[in-house]
This record gives sequence, C-alpha cells and structure tokens, in this order.
Amino acid sequence: MKHLVLLCVLLFASQAQFIQKGELCQKLKAEGMDGFLGITLPNCEFAPILSSINHNRDGSSDYGIYQISSHYWCQENKSRKAKNDCKISCSNLLNHNIMDDLRCVKKIAAEAKGLTPWVAWQSHCQSLDLKQFNC
Repeated sequence: MKHLVLLCVLLFASQAQFIQKGELCQKLKAEGMDGFLGITLPNCEFAPILSSINHNRDGSSDYGIYQISSHYWCQENKSRKAKNDCKISCSNLLNHNIMDDLRCVKKIAAEAKGLTPWVAWQSHCQSLDLKQFNC
C-alpha cells in the first residue's frame, strides 16, 4: 500500500508545472510589472505551480499560479455562468504561458487598488517584509 501511495505522489508531482523566480521576474518585467508585489502572490497562495486548481465552497475554483477565481475573473467550461471580467478561459491560466495570467492580475489589482482580492495575501503576506521576493 505504501508503494502505491508513493507512486501516486510521484505521478502527481511529475505532472505539476513549476515556474522559476527568474523566469517569473522576466515575464513581470515584460508586462511592465517589475517591482509589483505580485511576485509574492504565488508564494502567499501556494507554491509557484502553474497548473494548480483549488475548489471553493461556493462552487467556484481558483486557477493557476495566481489562483484566479472562476467566480469573477475567468470562465470555466461548465454551464455555470461567471462574470469572466478578464475575458479568459480558466484553462488558459494553467499553462506555461503566463502573460494572459499577468494581464488578468493587473486588471484585478487595478480594480481593487491592491492585492486584497487574494485572501492568502491578506492572511499571510500583507504584513511581512517581502524584499526576499523582489526581482
């Protein structure tokens, strides 16, 4: 049984797509977001896993490295109608091309005038010295 559990863990880990800090910094700079505290969001939410999906109690899900909510920002392939304010399919938030993710993060942060839409940011990062995450 232990071998089966270990095999499942290894298979899951091999499917996860991570992004390195240097690559994330390059993409933030390309999108005009250098110096943006969004570099910290993946570390506040979870690990920098591109293909991460987390399900919420309200039936919505959070997608990708920035855990963007399907309730407001992206459209799931379900019959459930979302606001889809970023005009993006949630599945597009799971791939290695994070430029569309970054455009959505910019929209979210601009509308909220900060990173408050991310509960993990408020709970775990907002009051910390975040210099370690700077590009």
